[in-house]
Order: sequence, then structure tokens, then C-alpha cells
Amino acid sequence: MWIWIGIGGAAAYLLTRSREKSWDWDGESRQARYCGKPVPHRVHETKTKNHIHLRVAVRIPTGIEFRIGRESMLSRLLRRAGIGREVQTGLAGFDDTYEVQSQDPRIGNWLRESAPARKVIGRLFGKSVSELIAHNGRVWVEMTLPRSETMKAYAATQIAAALIELRMTQPPARAARAVNAAAIWSRAWLPMMWTYGWAVAAAVTFFGVVFIQYPQPVDAFQWRLKVSGIALALSPMCIWLAARWLRDSIMARIVLAEFITVGTFSFALGAGYIAERGNIEMARAPIQTAQVEVRDYSKHRHTRSTTYFLHVEPFAPDATANAKFKVSGALYQAVQRNSAQKIALRWRVGAFGQPIVVEEPRLDPMPAAD
Repeated sequence: MWIWIGIGGAAAYLLTRSREKSWDWDGESRQARYCGKPVPHRVHETKTKNHIHLRVAVRIPTGIEFRIGRESMLSRLLRRAGIGREVQTGLAGFDDTYEVQSQDPRIGNWLRESAPARKVIGRLFGKSVSELIAHNGRVWVEMTLPRSETMKAYAATQIAAALIELRMTQPPARAARAVNAAAIWSRAWLPMMWTYGWAVAAAVTFFGVVFIQYPQPVDAFQWRLKVSGIALALSPMCIWLAARWLRDSIMARIVLAEFITVGTFSFALGAGYIAERGNIEMARAPIQTAQVEVRDYSKHRHTRSTTYFLHVEPFAPDATANAKFKVSGALYQAVQRNSAQKIALRWRVGAFGQPIVVEEPRLDPMPAAD
């Protein structure tokens, strides 16, 4: 398990670094004029098959750090739950429309007191802007446009002029030495390691279950479902702890969104598979042999394969329901041909109490009637 968490940690590191570098982008330097005034700015385009991802930036004093996006359903839910602690301006109309994140609480005061700044922000988001970011001595917008919709140089100049107008409203800046790019991302490491550690662990253990038939727990699917349900019930506490850890980080909402979606799903799915493997690998109970009657059998067809199951009489202590487990196609067909047969199986109690079938059962003929 530690190996899987380590792989997940490496994945989290690479993803965090890639996110950090995505904010240290470069672009084409342009000189233009708007309303008779010079508008120096930088433009960066990333083209995909159907879209163009566009950034337009201007310089600002180092130390101004914030991220503004439109309020989404998720951010509304997080705000009402007190998670992620976005910066509030105290203006209901603005706070209900935009999501503001910053490690500098003065950003909220600036937006509340500066009507010109709010007016520029509204104008920018009216031009298909998805995010407005100030970081590392510049402020820029993020836009995604269809390939069919080209961004004219004049339109980019208009956006740059609006960014300069925003700069003129004098957003608060911290001392340069207090702004550390690595510190902005440092608190993302632990939640992202949790998220992608569980994602890797869930994937590895899932394929282990698919390709390793024995030993296997009895009623594996129902038992995994029960463990996953417990993990899902614990997820809100994990989300709350992650939010407390992230504090007022400018990246809190970005990381929390992945923590809630990828992390919660991976935790719930992975917990079931890891508990199953732990139940098998840490089992120390003696192996027992039992002859049990086959009560029923079933199969589940997949696209390229079929999984076969036997349903046998209860054999574990205190068990009252039939036990179900996977078998090979050969044993399934043999049982099907001899429906009154018993099978001999070797089993043991798992580390977490769930019985384990140690190896492929053997077909054992019932004694002849007198």
C-alpha cells in the first residue's frame, strides 16, 4: 500500500508542479495603442482541435495575488458550508456572482471600496473571460474560444486596456519578500497526495482483483460495497479537514474541487478493494476444509469474457445466507452437469472477519443413497 501511496504522491507532485508552471507562462509581447494611449501587453495562445485557449496579460506591481472566477454551483455549496473560505466583499450582488480567492484579506476591502475595479471586472467577464488572475507581477485573463472564433488583435488590446484600468485602481500588494510562489502551492501537496494516492491505489487494486482469482473473499462485491459505503460516509470529514488545511490559499477551491470529485470517488472505490486485499494478505487463521452443497450458480457476461459464480450452503461460523464466490468456467460447467454435487473447498477467516476461499474448490461426488 505504501508503494501505491508513494506513486500517488509522485503523481501529485508532478501535477502540482505542472499547475505551478502553468502560471509562469510566457507569450508574445505586443505594443498597441487604445484611445490614444500606449497599451503594452503579452498574448499567449494554445490551440487544440476545436478550441483556442487564450491569455492576455499586463504588468502589475509584484505582491498583488488573487484569483477571480464566476461563482459555480460547487463554489456556492462550499461557501454555504464554510469550506474553502473565499474572500468576501460584503456586497451580496458581487459575492453571489464572482468567486474571489487570495491570501491577502485586503483584496476583499479593495473590491468592496472600489466601484471602478468592480466595473472593470464585470466588463472583462462579459467578454467570455473564465478567470482573472494576478500573480508574480502580472495580471491576466484566461479565455477559451472556439477555433472558428478568432481573437482579433484589437479585441486583445481592449482587454489589455481594461487590465491596465484595473491596475490603476491600485489593488493592495504585499511586500515582495512575502510573496513566495512555492508557498501558494505548498499546502496543496497533502490534499493532492491524498487524492491521487487513492486514485493510484484504487486502480492498482482493481486490476489485482480482476487478474488474481484466488484467494478471494466470499461475497466479495457486497463486502466491498459495505466498506465503500463507510468510506463515503467519512468523506465529508476528509473534505472539511482538507479545507482547514488549505486555509485561505489562492488555490483552495481548485484543489478542493479535485479533492471532492477525484479524491472522494477514489477513496470510496479504493477503500473497498484495499480492505479486500488487506483481509486476504493479513489473514493468520488456520486453513480449514469443508464439503458444502452447491445451492445455485450464476454467470455474468462481459464484453469479452464471462465471470462464473457458485452459491453454496453457509459454511463459516454464524453464517446464515448462502456464500457466493467466483470459480473457473471448467468447474462451473462440471457443477452444471452434476447439479446434486457437493464441492470440497479450503477456506480461512480473513483478517477483517470475512471468510476467504483459498484455492479453486474440487468437485466431490455425493455419497450414493442407500
